[in-house]
Amino acid sequence: SPPPPFVNATPRRDGGPNACC
Repeated sequence: SPPPPFVNATPRRDGGPNACC
């Protein structure tokens, strides 16, 4: 499967895989 469209190396504070606004 292709990776998700939004991927960031910094984990979110809530423990998610991506850092998002």
